[in-house]
Amino acid sequence: MLKRILIVDDNENHLEILKETLDYFNFSIKTLSNGKDLVTIVENFKPDLLLLDYILPGTDNGLDLCRKLKNNIKTEEIPIILMSGYQMLLDQFSGCNGVLYKPFDLDLLIEKIDALLGTHSLVQHS
Repeated sequence: MLKRILIVDDNENHLEILKETLDYFNFSIKTLSNGKDLVTIVENFKPDLLLLDYILPGTDNGLDLCRKLKNNIKTEEIPIILMSGYQMLLDQFSGCNGVLYKPFDLDLLIEKIDALLGTHSLVQHS
């Protein structure tokens, strides 16, 4: 069964690039352009991993959403990689499982995903 990844980013170009890349590496992908109802969506989709942008429309940013997911017994075990161009903000937060600073190398993204999920995507496609 394919590993499921949920990507939340308000930039449609980023979503498309990430979706195409992760599709290529045989992940099942769902994308969202905002964090509205994220906890409910995560509970229903049951992703194996979440890629979460820091800047999102609405009242909650990626850090707020990460905290909500990590404080929910149904979603606390899901690995979360927070993505942002704001390095100093993320360096002060330790609640997620990984951080990627934009712009990032897609190979680094796959390495982080593989490390968290125990997959070997780069080996299979090199």
